[in-house]
Amino acid sequence: YCMSQSDDIKREIMSCIEAGMSDKQAIYKHVADEIGVPRPTVRRVAGVLRRETATEMRALERSVLAAEIRSLERRRDEAAALLACLS
Repeated sequence: YCMSQSDDIKREIMSCIEAGMSDKQAIYKHVADEIGVPRPTVRRVAGVLRRETATEMRALERSVLAAEIRSLERRRDEAAALLACLS
């Protein structure tokens, strides 16, 4: 399958999920029927989409954790400066 077909399949999978569908087999069938591709193709693209999404989630988690660490370090430094003033 070509890249644009893969993108179409990913978009249709996401559309199903956003519409509240949660059964994988129902999603695969709907996407296969809607786009006119074999179910194994949909399953393959769904696997790619899962891996891409997991990678994006890990990157977001790292970004959020880094921001939280920076915030905690700032608060620690502010508290240390306040303690130094009060000593």
